[in-house]
Amino acid sequence: MRKKISLGFLTVLSALLVFSNFSEVFASHNQIDVKEKITLYKLDLMQDVFEIGDNEITYHWIDLDSVEQSVDLIVTLDEVGTISSVKEINISDEELEKIQKSIEQKDNKITTMASPVPYKLNGGMTESQFLDPHTYSRHQFDNSVSSTCSRTRYGRHVGVKEIRLQTINAFDEKFSSKQGDNSTATYFSKNYNTIISQENGVSTSWHRVIKIDGAEATHHPLCK
Repeated sequence: MRKKISLGFLTVLSALLVFSNFSEVFASHNQIDVKEKITLYKLDLMQDVFEIGDNEITYHWIDLDSVEQSVDLIVTLDEVGTISSVKEINISDEELEKIQKSIEQKDNKITTMASPVPYKLNGGMTESQFLDPHTYSRHQFDNSVSSTCSRTRYGRHVGVKEIRLQTINAFDEKFSSKQGDNSTATYFSKNYNTIISQENGVSTSWHRVIKIDGAEATHHPLCK
């Protein structure tokens, strides 16, 4: 009897150890998947927008046939603000493979065709280049203060108006989400081949324009 109990115990123990090792591998695999999806959907560009918990967003891209495609996502942030889960909504494994391939093809095209920064003499400090006085006061070139992630500032000779138009009409990345008041916010992002922000402080080659229900709301160099 003792022998049977001992063998049974060892069998159960072995199974638990195997399951434990499998669980570690499975968890590791899931973590890799999350990181891959963060990269695939460029979710670092929205890190400042996401809130703790579940965030429902739509990721948009232009495929190689110049057709705009999209996928709905639930992006979950843990208590410390780290993306812990990225799930596609109503997407099969076969559809996901097609989405990944299409986005990767788009990324390869963008990587080899980064846009030059539009030049405008003193554009970053000219109010008429900006959407409105509020945007101008927050993001104008001012070398007496630093450009920060909470208040990025344009470079002195950046063509701000042209960069706004390019970011909307020829975006590299685009996201949309429903807001608490049931409006829709759309975030357009574009990467340039050199820095668009002032040298004093945060440096970035990324630009963002935000629209609310289709109307342009604000724009700024994007800290990432």
